[in-house]
Amino acid sequence: MDGSRIIKCLLYKIYEVKSNRLVSEISKFCVLVDNNQNEFKTEEQIGFYIRYDIEKYYTGILDIDGNVIIPAKYKSIGEFIDGRAKARKNDKYGYIDEYGQTLIPFEYDSIEDFIDGRAKAKKDGEFALIDFNGDGLVLFKENNGFEGKYGETITEYLFGIKDTKGNIIVLPMYNKIDEFKNGLAKIYGDKKYVGGGRFAPKFKYKTGYISETGKIVVPCVFDEISEVVDGKAKAIKNGKNLVVDIHGNDLDWENIDSIYKIKSMHKGKIMNVVNFGLFVKLEKGIIALLHISELNKHKQSSTKYERGEEIEVQIIAIDVKRNRISLTLP
Repeated sequence: MDGSRIIKCLLYKIYEVKSNRLVSEISKFCVLVDNNQNEFKTEEQIGFYIRYDIEKYYTGILDIDGNVIIPAKYKSIGEFIDGRAKARKNDKYGYIDEYGQTLIPFEYDSIEDFIDGRAKAKKDGEFALIDFNGDGLVLFKENNGFEGKYGETITEYLFGIKDTKGNIIVLPMYNKIDEFKNGLAKIYGDKKYVGGGRFAPKFKYKTGYISETGKIVVPCVFDEISEVVDGKAKAIKNGKNLVVDIHGNDLDWENIDSIYKIKSMHKGKIMNVVNFGLFVKLEKGIIALLHISELNKHKQSSTKYERGEEIEVQIIAIDVKRNRISLTLP
């Protein structure tokens, strides 16, 4: 074809063309082929077979003998990991296998890398969390606009969750829903104006958490709530400092001394070992710190302990304001 050229490059097993010898599985050896089939080397590490037209190009993959494995019909093909690669076609992203079979349909505006079997994606401007088959959840919004105090039209949205097939899992009833992290997303509701004026309004919300299945694991009733760690989160409700778990149970820090007493003995589980001490989970799920200075007093080192190990500790301080309990060894 006039105006065309082919770049032939080996994606997985990289061979020297003359000796057909395996060189590397990481580096890329490319060969440029002109219209007369004359070959000359190029240092450009492309990793794909690319057909150039006058105004556009497409990408596919050839084997060492020049046989087409995946036809050149994609705008781009990423690196194959575990037999799958992200590709772009018709300005949409999807995933293909090593033979060009579609694993995830080409309907996403963007797809990030997979982590623990999940990938963040955007579809028609909406955030999605999908698995290797393209199944998952989509955060969607509906217009809930209304007329403002000065007659202006105020555009607001309520957010819900649907699956990738379009089935509604959570009705659009929240003012905001954060992206999912570790299987949970923070939800915001009961939006109230707290000042700032017409041009810089400020609002406050009630907060909670929702799971990937659409289940409300922490009710949207807290004035503030932290990130969930080990199934627990710090929260504030009606001015009280609490610790809530993913089942909605809460612990009132202002009355913590009714449960924990200074100098009381407890059995706990080591949740993390750090250079400044041990984080220990006590009864009721409270995480307390056994500081390295307390270990040193007993001629102990944090390196002696392992995560998941049970340990006997004694409470030496309770800081209600900062939601902290300090420990020592008995």
